[in-house]
Amino acid sequence: MRGFAVIDAQPDTTNCAVWLTSRTGPAMVEHTNAVALDQTAGDFTSTLDNLLTRRHVLLTPDSDIGTMIAARFDDLTLFSDATAALHADILTAIAAYKRKTRNTNLAIPDMPPARPYAPATDDTPTGRALTTANHLRRLWRDWLEMERERLRRTTHPRTGETPWMMPEELNMPNVRALPADIEALFTVEAVR
Repeated sequence: MRGFAVIDAQPDTTNCAVWLTSRTGPAMVEHTNAVALDQTAGDFTSTLDNLLTRRHVLLTPDSDIGTMIAARFDDLTLFSDATAALHADILTAIAAYKRKTRNTNLAIPDMPPARPYAPATDDTPTGRALTTANHLRRLWRDWLEMERERLRRTTHPRTGETPWMMPEELNMPNVRALPADIEALFTVEAVR
């Protein structure tokens, strides 16, 4: 998975906007391309297929692209919910480690601030797609940063001992690109 394609394709227009949002570093997410398409153009389907290669599709509110596997905008709450749950798990693990070792000098990660969605001020396909893509980018960055906080606590920096602070179920050796609930949206069974 290279990233997300945020699509605005409203039923009452032939214009369609696609905004590509990609993971560009361990905790970096950026927009990597944006395209406005005419759905009546002869090359629309092939162009859209090329843009969506190895990407998860996220639709803006009220968009429709047929039977393609896609997440709806409302599904983005799963990102913030998963980030909050991971933060709570990290705090629980740190507290348990603190009790076990009596170490009082442990860094506590901050929870990312709430990310309220502000609807597009530009009510066009590109404006709606950009606004949704910006919201996705903020939420995805928050998840990746919290994953990095988890990863920092999996292996003891001096001894290499693992698991260290994190319990076994959180002791994965890599940053998970997406929460499991988000990944599950893009399985064949999730087609709506």
